[in-house]
Amino acid sequence: FVGFAKLRPDGKIAKALVAAGLVLEQRGEWTWIARDAAAFAQVAAPDAITARIARPQTEEIRFEGRLSPALLADLKTRLGGAIEAQLAELPEADRAAVTAYVDVAWSYLTQIHSAGGSLDLNDQGIALAYFAQFQPETPLGVFLRHSPGADPQINRSVPAEGLFNLILRANPDAQSELFKGVFAALLAVDYPRGREALTAVQPSFMALVEAGKRGGVATFDMELPAADTAGQAPKVDLLMVYDGDFTRETVNDYYRQTAVLSDRFSNALLSGLASLTPAGAAAMPTVKTEFNGEQTTIAGVPFGAVTTTTVTEGIPPVVSTQYYGVSDGLLIMGTDADRLTARLPAVLAREAVANPVNIPLGPDDLFVGELRGERIVDMVVKSAGADLADPDVQAQVKTLRDGYAAATPPRLTVSGAQAKVGMTFTLPYPFIAQSARLGQFAMMLKQSGEQASQ
Repeated sequence: FVGFAKLRPDGKIAKALVAAGLVLEQRGEWTWIARDAAAFAQVAAPDAITARIARPQTEEIRFEGRLSPALLADLKTRLGGAIEAQLAELPEADRAAVTAYVDVAWSYLTQIHSAGGSLDLNDQGIALAYFAQFQPETPLGVFLRHSPGADPQINRSVPAEGLFNLILRANPDAQSELFKGVFAALLAVDYPRGREALTAVQPSFMALVEAGKRGGVATFDMELPAADTAGQAPKVDLLMVYDGDFTRETVNDYYRQTAVLSDRFSNALLSGLASLTPAGAAAMPTVKTEFNGEQTTIAGVPFGAVTTTTVTEGIPPVVSTQYYGVSDGLLIMGTDADRLTARLPAVLAREAVANPVNIPLGPDDLFVGELRGERIVDMVVKSAGADLADPDVQAQVKTLRDGYAAATPPRLTVSGAQAKVGMTFTLPYPFIAQSARLGQFAMMLKQSGEQASQ
């Protein structure tokens, strides 16, 4: 590697770098840094590099790097050696298949030209940003040169009552072209079991991609277990609605095929991952997936279900069910039948609700999500077992919820344009301050509970 910095030649940082075994060379106002002085001669256009990194900077920290073919080749060699060592016990055909699938995944990584990020401490809060610039004519580069799609409209029918709410756009033509290439590369691997599974799921998967024409909306919620129920998993509630031209037959086939795939390959994958951990197989759970295409009817809509049972040594089994249904071109997915029953009428009628998921989208945004502080208050209070009949507790809970409601929520944004994908997370200062107050309140609840139990 070669780094560029503006350092005093006799300064403490320069001396520390030399003491660490690095080579420094002063060229004008820039100090070049490398492990080997021979690397300096490999820099093709130093003036262009220094001109780029010298451009005006508003962030506190900014970093960028070029993923050169030589660097990627070295990383692949190291990764390949580690994988081969871990898979030594597998049959030759399985080892070859894993290596071939890794090569497919790696071929998409090598489409990245450069990457970077920044940390910005501005007047409003903290912003973390990352980006990857793809080579324009590669499959991912071409995908990221397309428009992200039209703004969804179905979000107006979904209440913003989750812990995390999300709006996403869809460009089915661009997505279809990308995934056709992915399937073609995977199907080219000479592994009959894998090819059979991929061939079975490809038609329904591609049909779903091409049907999702008008974006979607999602809400994710969670309830923490009470303090006296150690070992229980949090209860998760997910609702996702995609707007397009979905049909029940295609969606049913997709879930049927993916359930078979999951049941066939999930445990093998987890076993492989277990071999990379010091604890071995004991560290990984086993997963059982069951498909039911006619599970129930909710608000007059037939819903299928996929139930997953996860068994991990030492804790009770975790059972989760995802329901899915199709109505008027909408694909609706959820994990709680009661909440689906409450939410579906407005969704099916495409009616506006009082407090919809309404997050502004920029021109290049693929999806944007927001975290709701009010739900964090509810989670903490319920988990702590607070006495909500106590007027003092009620007043403090109201103050905390109102404070979060008045603060701008943290936001996660993923955008794509000109063969570049970016991700930005913003954390406003008022939200941080309110979270500190919530932490103090949670500590008070914990101390009160401990005193009451003595």
